[in-house]
Amino acid sequence: MSSANSQTATDTGNSNAGPSASKPTPLSIQESEQGNPPAHAARFACIDLCNFDCIRLANFTASEIADVNRVITENWHKGIRKSRRYGESREIQLYGLSWMGSASGHDESRLLVLHSLVFRKQVTVPPPCHWITISFDSYGKLKIINSPPSDLVAAVLRLFKLKIRQQEVTGDRLKIKLGTSAWASTGPHAVKTQLKLLSLLETLESCGFSVYATLGTENERDVLICYRRQGWIQGAPVMHR
Repeated sequence: MSSANSQTATDTGNSNAGPSASKPTPLSIQESEQGNPPAHAARFACIDLCNFDCIRLANFTASEIADVNRVITENWHKGIRKSRRYGESREIQLYGLSWMGSASGHDESRLLVLHSLVFRKQVTVPPPCHWITISFDSYGKLKIINSPPSDLVAAVLRLFKLKIRQQEVTGDRLKIKLGTSAWASTGPHAVKTQLKLLSLLETLESCGFSVYATLGTENERDVLICYRRQGWIQGAPVMHR
């Protein structure tokens, strides 16, 4: 796991972007599902590479989807087979098995991903940060450890308020149970899971946290490693690496 003194990082957003001093609390999942726009400046979207030949875009605008189509057309010579609505996302199916593994690798697939993402290397040593991890256990639980601050705990509880079946709040962790299918990873329900995670990212951002990296483990789902600068106050810029 990367430490606070690491000198390299990836970034897919504007490092100067941050919440304004007067912005309200993030919307709950229920409010988001009703179509209300996020209350703060940061907006997150998800690109899912799936089924060997598909790209799913969650929380993208029409103009952003058009940009993704342009990038694909310019960098994938086999082209686009079809595009359709999939649950609450846009699914683009490519000609050819672009995401299938190969002993020699798929250079075109790598170039397609390369031209769709922005990476930044940080040269200077970053300032001290408060680090937390977020895990998604047993398909229906969410746990934040390493002494999450009270403002983040309150925001996460508000976000999932109507879906929480059980909660445990201590000085060193927050643990909530949402139900057995909260993190469904297959079918159209997977899109709802992605939207929940995007709302969680927006909540993290509103509290000064951003995602540093994700880790996969054999016995659990992915773990998010998040951080915010020590001494961060509401309205200050949010660090992005």
